Amino acid sequence: MPESDRSLLCEADFSGRRWPGYLISLVILVASAVDVVLHIWPDAVQPSFGFDGWRTLTQSEISDQARPFYLVLVLVLFVISMGWYRLSQHMRKSRPGTTAQRTSSPLVPPIILLVIWLTAVVVLWTFRTPIAMGDGEYIAQRMSDGRYFSYRWYLGYLIILTVHRTLGAVLLMPPLESLQLTAVLAGATVVVLLGQVIQRLFRERDKQWLFIGLLPSAYGAIQLWFGYSEIYPVVALGWVILVWAYLLILDERLSPLWGSALSGIIYLFYIGNVLLLPAYVFTILLSVRRMPNRGARVRQVILNLLVLVSTTMLCLSWKLGTNAIRFWQLQAASANITQGTSSGSVFYSTATLLSGLHVKEFINEWALVDASGVLLTMLGPLFWALSAAQGWSLRRDTKAYLLALVAFPSVIYSFMMEPLLGYPMDWDLFSYLGLFTLLFGGYMFIQGRKQLPAFGLSYSVLAASGWLHLLLTLPPLLAYTR
Repeated sequence: MPESDRSLLCEADFSGRRWPGYLISLVILVASAVDVVLHIWPDAVQPSFGFDGWRTLTQSEISDQARPFYLVLVLVLFVISMGWYRLSQHMRKSRPGTTAQRTSSPLVPPIILLVIWLTAVVVLWTFRTPIAMGDGEYIAQRMSDGRYFSYRWYLGYLIILTVHRTLGAVLLMPPLESLQLTAVLAGATVVVLLGQVIQRLFRERDKQWLFIGLLPSAYGAIQLWFGYSEIYPVVALGWVILVWAYLLILDERLSPLWGSALSGIIYLFYIGNVLLLPAYVFTILLSVRRMPNRGARVRQVILNLLVLVSTTMLCLSWKLGTNAIRFWQLQAASANITQGTSSGSVFYSTATLLSGLHVKEFINEWALVDASGVLLTMLGPLFWALSAAQGWSLRRDTKAYLLALVAFPSVIYSFMMEPLLGYPMDWDLFSYLGLFTLLFGGYMFIQGRKQLPAFGLSYSVLAASGWLHLLLTLPPLLAYTR
């Protein structure tokens, strides 16, 4: 069969065991089809996957009369996704030469990045969420009187407060609008930096194109960019900065000392940022291995630790009414740390973790935040099994290990930590994590496409389900005014 005729169904070049590739493709096709069905017939499962609380909040029920329209929409999205995939193939075939010659995706000039950033700011601000979501009104009240907020948000809250006292004051914005402006500015910056991350992960333009087609699945992160009045847009920005910095260190384009300095600062944005510690340790140790001798390696480790600790202590000395240590002591004394949790701990009990209800709520959460990304992340061990069977270079792919050390701690954290109001109402607590499960899962999926039978079909179904998810969740949020 000619390559052009069979390329949609299969790019696979197998030798040896095939079962991991077939299993991955089968799981993706079945899970994506189930996801599409549950979007159109959400009552097929009680409670429906990730949308019971969301549909109640936004009143975005799908009527029986509208379901034929959504079936047609699914078909259209599948055809578009198929065309997107074929266009990526055309990009690969239209650039003759070796792989090394085809990896010359040029860096975008700074002036173009500035134009993209300004455009993103205008678009996100124009279509921002019209009301205060999450703890927006409570945060705005604290901003207006300068009081402390949560012990978990030290530098993140300082950034919000700084924007309010500078840009917000110049533009005569009330605290809530200033909070939304911070979210928009952070979201626009994430858009620009995400492009840089994608360029670092995929040097070939066809792979970059394929990954962009999967991005709509990460609804949890995307909705934060539209003026979401919470801390999480700032948190997501910190994560993207660190992932980008770690990738630059792996490519030997940035000194690991800069990575240590940035880590020491950004870990204090939000207490959950310590989830990035495994990725930091991996990156620093890998950079140390490049040193010529043992003495140089020891000196490099000590120097990085000194930079990490010193930047952290410098940040802790900044004043936010009081220094950070005293700030946290006051919060602990007022019992804000455990307020609302059932067990006096921020983590679920073992009995709860093993219950069927918790597993169902966990699936609900990720079906809303990033169904495709977490599915591909959970298939990660199979990708490694496939690479081992086929002699695939993934086993030596340091970027895959780095992204795994970001994604898996995120999923484990979301499974074990007890949200104050439960998954349905406190779902945004884990919303930004969806971008990083998609980075890892999408990277593994696209890098391993030649080992997957029916990759084009799997990709098209996966991308179409992601677009359907975004179209059914984002507009109700942006139009919600109650």
